[in-house]
Amino acid sequence: MDFAKKMLSRLFHHGDEREDAASTETNTQQSKTSQAAMVENVPSPTEIALPDDHVLYKLWDLWRDGVDVGPPPKLDFAPEDPKVELPVTNLSHEKGVLRQDLAFQAGLRLRHAVVHPDDQPAPVLDEMVLTHLSADQLAAWILLLPPIGGGRQLTAAQIKQALVQKGVTFGVDEQLLARLPSHPQKYFHLFFIAHGIPAIQGKDGMISDRFPRTVERTIQVDEFNRVDYTSLNFVHNVAEGDVICDISDPIPGKPGMSVLGQTIPARDGVPATPPKGRNTELSEDGRHLIATRAGHVEFSGRTFQVKPVLDIAQNVDYSTGNINFLGDVYIHGDVCSGFTVRAIGNIHVEGVVEACTIEAGGDLTVVGGIQGQGNAHISAHKNIYTKFIEHARVYARESVQADCVIISDVYSDGCLSVRTGRGTIIGGDIRVSKEVQALTIGSKSEAMTAITLGGLPCEDFERGQILSELREIEYTMEKLEPQPDSPAKSSKLAKLRLDMYVAKMKLEKFDKDFAALMPETPENDERRLICESLYPGTVIGIDGESIRIHEVTHHCTVRMVDGELKCIY
Repeated sequence: MDFAKKMLSRLFHHGDEREDAASTETNTQQSKTSQAAMVENVPSPTEIALPDDHVLYKLWDLWRDGVDVGPPPKLDFAPEDPKVELPVTNLSHEKGVLRQDLAFQAGLRLRHAVVHPDDQPAPVLDEMVLTHLSADQLAAWILLLPPIGGGRQLTAAQIKQALVQKGVTFGVDEQLLARLPSHPQKYFHLFFIAHGIPAIQGKDGMISDRFPRTVERTIQVDEFNRVDYTSLNFVHNVAEGDVICDISDPIPGKPGMSVLGQTIPARDGVPATPPKGRNTELSEDGRHLIATRAGHVEFSGRTFQVKPVLDIAQNVDYSTGNINFLGDVYIHGDVCSGFTVRAIGNIHVEGVVEACTIEAGGDLTVVGGIQGQGNAHISAHKNIYTKFIEHARVYARESVQADCVIISDVYSDGCLSVRTGRGTIIGGDIRVSKEVQALTIGSKSEAMTAITLGGLPCEDFERGQILSELREIEYTMEKLEPQPDSPAKSSKLAKLRLDMYVAKMKLEKFDKDFAALMPETPENDERRLICESLYPGTVIGIDGESIRIHEVTHHCTVRMVDGELKCIY
């Protein structure tokens, strides 16, 4: 019988029976039972599988032939006590290192143990201790090899001394060490003998926000396809002394100890940087960021800041006058015709906006809607949310959301969505950078409705205003030049030249910024018009190309396809 068959015979104790398995039904049943046991005996993840020809098996075979006792080699990293956690992070790496270490040391032992005919006398080897340290030096294992040729067995003190020689001095399992000399399975088994203390890394200080850093501008539509614009208020009010966020202290690290008795350093936690902005301060204990005034909490860049909120309980009319505010404005009534509301932050209007001027540095929300009467100038640096837009000119640097747009000029550097409520766009000039979505565009009366996609419409309009201002200055100067010289003429010309210089500087800076902002047309072109019903009288243009709708079209998308503007049904 070769070595592999011999090893299988000793491992499972039925090698001879399996050779005669086909002769009797009893032996067949025993073979099936043995195979089932082998399937159930799946090695644990911590167990190290060795090939049958490994040098450790050869040593065990040599010792077994001489003594005829003892179980086969068992290499398992797991501690004997199941309550003890295995301190190994990279188990596969440790297995590979141990296999190499055992092959080398057991190979040396085998060369000294093999008896050659010329050896006089036979070799005598004492019991041997093989020691293995984990890569992080937090654990140590030992494997005992039996004495050969009448060699001495080691005492607990001698085993411990072997550990000391390897440097293992901390965390030694003294109880296991005392049991090892009389352990019934002490040879060819891996014992978890020493356990270090891992370092506990410190935790950085944390910031727990009580207000969102990013405002989710989502439109909630009910089952009747309606939007409750009263719930679109993005102002997060805070009172003076309210806590904006909580700041936890860092936790220092706790050093560990290796089985070699060496200290393992630990990193201390780093204090959190308080997001302290305008109108905020830290509490005395440094654990809270507090508002120093009432207003609207907003996260800008890296800090929280409290913007003042101007609360107007009535209409904006002669009782209030025009509004210019360095913060957010909340208007509970209407903005009446002829008045102006300007704010650096958001503007929220509960009522209706009439023929007036509104300029918002953030979002503009109009719950009642915009009834411009042909003289409304409405703009927002971010988004506009409104019930309807009628007879008004509207500008949004980002997007516009409305239930309907009637005979109005809309300029948006983002998207226009008119898919709730009536979802209708009728008449006017619509210029949108990316996408227009609506339920119905145009009308049965074939009202002229122009929709242009692409570019940056708001930027184009501002540049047009600067050019118009320059032309007006040049025209005035041309009329003034032929007049007789006088101090009044000289004063007017000097002022006009200064205005022209300023306008040209603005145009130069605008063109420079515009070139950086102008989006490149991506491979996945986002410029498109999507609608349920498209009526005659509608003209749609992209990149200088345009198509006119001559008949009612349903469920269509208008976009560029292979450089050609097409209406896809």
